[in-house]
Amino acid sequence: MPVITKLDRSNIDAYVAQPGIALLNWGGPRAPQSSMFDAAFRDLSEHYPEVHFAAVDTSKDSELAASWAVAHTPELMAYRDGTLVFDYPGVLPVPAVETLIDAIGSLNMDEVRRGVDGHGPRLHIVMQPTGSVAFALGGNNDQGPTRPPG
Repeated sequence: MPVITKLDRSNIDAYVAQPGIALLNWGGPRAPQSSMFDAAFRDLSEHYPEVHFAAVDTSKDSELAASWAVAHTPELMAYRDGTLVFDYPGVLPVPAVETLIDAIGSLNMDEVRRGVDGHGPRLHIVMQPTGSVAFALGGNNDQGPTRPPG
């Protein structure tokens, strides 16, 4: 049974701050790509009970979406222990999300937090043209995370 928490402005901050991995699917019922990703997201939630899955309906609160810098749907944000480690606007294939979950689980969060503060390595997540996903920590002189072409 899929367990996807519905988020709004009353519970989103606490949700992303919780320990572990939290995936947020920003979408709306009028966006065909959102509907397509919603089905895959539900299936993934059944296979990864240790991951917190949540959905935010941007059509119900466009101001919330704007305050979180969500311009297009769907958009997938991933948090680990309250730290944003991934943000991708667009539809990701299921194998990429599975690889993402595994990679997030193996992150050294002390290194990631240093990168977020600008004093250490930064998390880089890149999709290859073949569709495979690469995850790595870069040096502190890097420009920041690289988004896959969308």
